[in-house]
Amino acid sequence: MAHAIVLSKDRAAQLHLCLESLIRDGSHIFPNISVIYHTSNEDFLKGYEITKKAFPYISWIQQDDYYQNVLELVDEAFTLTSFFTDDDILYRNIPISHINLLSVFEELEGILGTLSLRLGRNTYVQDPYNNINVVEPTSGFHYIENNKIFAWRWDHCPSYGNFGYPLSVDGHIFRTGEIKRILNECRFKNPNQQEVAIQPYMNLIPAMMAAFEQSVVINTPLNRVQETCLNRAGETFGQSAEEMNKLYLDGNRLDFKSIDFSNIIGCHQELKINWTMK
Repeated sequence: MAHAIVLSKDRAAQLHLCLESLIRDGSHIFPNISVIYHTSNEDFLKGYEITKKAFPYISWIQQDDYYQNVLELVDEAFTLTSFFTDDDILYRNIPISHINLLSVFEELEGILGTLSLRLGRNTYVQDPYNNINVVEPTSGFHYIENNKIFAWRWDHCPSYGNFGYPLSVDGHIFRTGEIKRILNECRFKNPNQQEVAIQPYMNLIPAMMAAFEQSVVINTPLNRVQETCLNRAGETFGQSAEEMNKLYLDGNRLDFKSIDFSNIIGCHQELKINWTMK
């Protein structure tokens, strides 16, 4: 089985959309979903109480010791594990069955390190804010699973680029035992520190990455809720976490159906998202 772990802080409205999309287009891959959530104040906590009622069948963990919370959820009772952040959207159906996904990882044990849901032949933009394109794989490139999935050697790509970055917390699927071994080597207090802390241990997973022809996950950075990593966000369609939480508490919901996913060209891309009344 595969386990999706969603990491969230002060963004109940965006988390609601993320969970809705995971269930809509990924429940056949991720029958098990857990959320680790953290709040800065009582208003944000009220938002999560609404989300918890909307998704009562999901496992909810209110963060206390983030590192221990993560380690406890990365459970080898699940064959595969994937992390998501609350501003990720699974925007199209994952085009593989759960059985076939498990078979790919079984057949390529020792070869395939991760399958990325955020990468595809369409994701040619590395940095949308500075108009920088990705460095695409140039070696070890081939197709697997009846040509539905393409694979490449991540260690032959620049480590600063998306195709050379196997240890992402935005929708990469790992063998649980492999990612747990890496996490046991690290210490971190939040998701951004987690992603930074695991990078030196890339050599602990096999050197191949894989993805579908078209990506299925997009991270849409409408705001920033932490100061650990000063990544750019919300410069085109930005809405503050406080503003979004107020709208959410007032009964509004982010509308998946109104989002235009017709031109996804990167892993991180701001999208215009409208609200609808519950």
